[in-house]
Amino acid sequence: MTNHPQDAEAAAAKEESSPRRGSPFAEQQPVVFAKTRGNTDANTRGGDSSPPLDVGVLPATALGAVAASIAVIPFAAACYWLFPGGGMLVAPLGALLAAMGTVSPRTKTSIVMLLLHLGLFAACFQQTVIAAGI
Repeated sequence: MTNHPQDAEAAAAKEESSPRRGSPFAEQQPVVFAKTRGNTDANTRGGDSSPPLDVGVLPATALGAVAASIAVIPFAAACYWLFPGGGMLVAPLGALLAAMGTVSPRTKTSIVMLLLHLGLFAACFQQTVIAAGI
């Protein structure tokens, strides 16, 4: 095999057509990651095709939703005594955040917060109905 200038130009053109990935200082070939559930063969598509829930930013987002649900509790409780109509808006917000948190590692906490927010919603609704005289 001879090294012709044309071969070197073709190799350089090939390298330029595909951008380099990974560290420019790496001496080894890049590591090929294992297949996730989303990249399975066509033969196994009959099973669960949902994306995995423990990848990306979803776990951190779910933990943040649990923390936000806990933070909304005092406001929903204050709305029960001060402005029950507003509590009917704040309590479902906390319930939605708690429902988002059910995919986090703190599932029990998020379920407790969900039930607490739903209870506060029902209490605020009852206070509103009583205040309206319906």
